[in-house]
Formats: sequence, C-alpha cells, structure tokens
Amino acid sequence: MILTITLNPSVDISYQLTNLQLNKSNRSLITNKTAGGKGLNGQLD
Repeated sequence: MILTITLNPSVDISYQLTNLQLNKSNRSLITNKTAGGKGLNGQLD
C-alpha cells in the first residue's frame, strides 16, 4: 500500500443541467461533489 499526504486537496463540483440557455441564468437541480486534487486522483490496484 502507498500512503501519500497531500497539502492541496480540492473539491471537484459538477452540475447537471436539463437545458442550457445561452445569455440566461441556468439553474442546476443536481450537484455532485467529489474529492479531487493532484494527490487524490491516483488509483491504487
């Protein structure tokens, strides 16, 4: 197992839109937040 300590983790946020309208306010009903950052993107097998 490899353990890393990352000093700069981030939160990745994605918004799902049912309809995108240019030059208008778009509201998202679904928001997904996941851990991100350079030290957290690796996958251990």
